[in-house]
Formats: sequence, structure tokens, C-alpha cells
Amino acid sequence: MMRISKELYSDLEAHSADDWDAETAQELLALYPSYFEALGAEKSHLKSVCNVVRNYAAALKINERKHVFKLIIAALGLGAHFVHDPRYEEIIATSLRHPTMPADRRVVLFTQEVQRIMSLTDEPGRFQNVSKQLQSVMSRSEVCEGDHHISKRRPRPIDYADF
Repeated sequence: MMRISKELYSDLEAHSADDWDAETAQELLALYPSYFEALGAEKSHLKSVCNVVRNYAAALKINERKHVFKLIIAALGLGAHFVHDPRYEEIIATSLRHPTMPADRRVVLFTQEVQRIMSLTDEPGRFQNVSKQLQSVMSRSEVCEGDHHISKRRPRPIDYADF
């Protein structure tokens, strides 16, 4: 019987995760070529997004490939660090962070809410809707250096960048 050391197992696991990130980035490029071309995004950028979101998903005990992939798709619209964005705090608390709900159901609830939020930008008066959301977030934040804001509830800078 062959025994694998913890170090070797960790290396194999890291290599497998890196391969998954690269394959997923390639799939995204194939699915949305004009979108990423317009953004000037390359495979390395998408691989970074995949890595960030996969790590967030693992912390939320969401490990199935299809569920993580859905979260990555959501991150393309919300930002790779959406789990720390105060605009989505309530949605995440009632879906992705729900303590007793199965992972697949949590992802479904979250993606339904993301679709609802994204549809606000397609409605008449969409700029007013987005403006109200931003005003709500800003009322809970304090202005710090430059354009960074720190949530009163979570004292750390928020990065809305996708890449």
C-alpha cells in the first residue's frame, strides 16, 4: 500500500486546483469571447477570478464544479470579491451563508437574486434603481483615502474590480 505524505497531497491538490482554474478560464473565454475581448481580459485574468471565487466557495462549503462555475459567472457581473460587498450582504446571508441549507439550494437562491438584481438595470427607470442602491450602500459607509470606502460593519477596503 502506497502512502502519500501531507506535503505531497497538498501539492497534488494545489496542482489540481490550478488546472481547474485554467480550464474554467478557457471555458469562459470560449463562452463569452466578445465580452472578454472588449474588456481586454486574458486567460490569466480569468484564471485569477476563478481562483478567488473558488476559494470563497470552498470557505462557504460549496465544492461542486457546477456550483462554483455559477458563482464565477455571477462574479463576472458583481465583482470577484462580491462576498465582501455590502450591497450583497443580505442576499449572501440568506443564501450562500445559510447554515442548514444544502449547497445546491443555496447557490440556486443566490443566482435567482443575482438575476433579479441584474434585471433592475433593464427596467425603465433603471438609473434611479441603481442610484438608490448606491445611495443605500454609501449611507452605510465612510469615505477613506481616495475612492476606497470602508463599511462600518466590516472594517476593510472593498475592491469591486473583476480582474
